This record gives sequence, structure tokens and C-alpha cells, in this order.
Amino acid sequence: MKRFLESQLCSAMPNSERNSPTPSLPGDNKKELTSKGLPWWFVFVGWFLIVLTSGVSGFFTMLYGLHYGKDNSIKWLISMAISFFESLFITQPLKVLGFAAFFALVLKKVEQEDEENPSIDGPLSVTGDPTPIFGARRDSGNNIYQPPPATDIEKMKMDHIKEQKAFALIREILAYLGFLWMLLLVAYGQRDPNSYYLNKHIENSFTEGFEEVLSYQDFFKWARTILISNLYGPYE
Repeated sequence: MKRFLESQLCSAMPNSERNSPTPSLPGDNKKELTSKGLPWWFVFVGWFLIVLTSGVSGFFTMLYGLHYGKDNSIKWLISMAISFFESLFITQPLKVLGFAAFFALVLKKVEQEDEENPSIDGPLSVTGDPTPIFGARRDSGNNIYQPPPATDIEKMKMDHIKEQKAFALIREILAYLGFLWMLLLVAYGQRDPNSYYLNKHIENSFTEGFEEVLSYQDFFKWARTILISNLYGPYE
């Protein structure tokens, strides 16, 4: 009975439907397009790495706290909290506002002009064309495209020139900053930190009483008491 009904249904169906391929379900395509990822148990590996990193960081922080003592650890935590909140509420908002103003004023793009709908002269359809859109495309007599005005083109050129000049200025500023950084690195990077104290000691040693020198007698007195004693040490 089942075979008889199937044969009757197949004979009743049109040839186009019998020859048409079976439509594929959306779920099958999704399964085929789904990329193969990591196994499900890698979630536990990720959580294990998070816990391990947090535990190791906390352990070394505790060791540093025991090494520096209670007072220094409290100062350290206070400084970290202050720096965090300063970065959160002051530094980062100012940085965001600065970058926003920089990109808005210096690197802004040319604003797109509002496009007006051009008026199409002539009929939109051609005899024998099923749709008016294709008819308008095939009608070469329609002036659909309208070039922009000359003032807008000139404005776009000027904006492009200004943008190029701004980029050139930024590159020049960055080059000068890089040169200044290298100059400061050469001038102060290899400098001995004790040179300041040496300079201060020499200044304090030889300038003592020099403000009171008003005549050559005062100068010789200062030289005998201050200058010679600091150059050669005390003498009889």
C-alpha cells in the first residue's frame, strides 16, 4: 500500500519539481561554515592560567610587603591607589579630550556634502522593458549624473592642501621632538648624579665671604683666608 501511494504521488508531481534539488536547510549551512575551535575543556585551562597569574602576583606582592615593612608597604599601597585614581579620573580623560580635539581640528576629513536627488528628464521606462529602473539605465538620453559645482571642487582642493600641510607640520614636530629627546639623552643620560653635589660643594667653599669683597685689600684677605685654605688645606 505504501509503495502504491508513493508511485501515485511521484506520477502526480510535475517534472520540474521532481528534478529540482532538495533545498538545504539554514542549519546545515551554519554547521558547515562553523570554524573548528579549541576543545571545550580549554575553558578550564584559561581559568587555571588566570588563577595562577593572580596567585603568583599576590605572592610576590606579599613578599615585597614583608621585605619593606608595614610602614613602607602602606605608603606603597597608598601611592599605587593615588596613581590609579589619578590616571582614571585626570590623566586618561585629559588624554582622550586632547586626542579628540587633535583629530577634530587637525586631522578632520572633508565633510561629505548632502547629495541632492538629480532630476531625471524623460521617461523612466522603455517599451518592452519590464521594470522602469532598467529602462532608465538603457535610456542614454537621460542626464542622470550631475557634476558638482566648481565652488565645491575648489573647496575640496583647499581642504586637501590644508590637510597635507597639517600632516607635514606634524611630521616636522615629531622629528624635532625626536632630535630633542636624543639631545637630552646624550647631554644628561650619561651624566654622573654626584656632579651636582660636587658643584654645590665647590660653590659653597669658594664663595664664602666673596660678597663682602669691595677693594683689593678685601680681596687679598679673602684669598688668604678662604681661597688658599680651600685649595691647599690649612697651613701655618
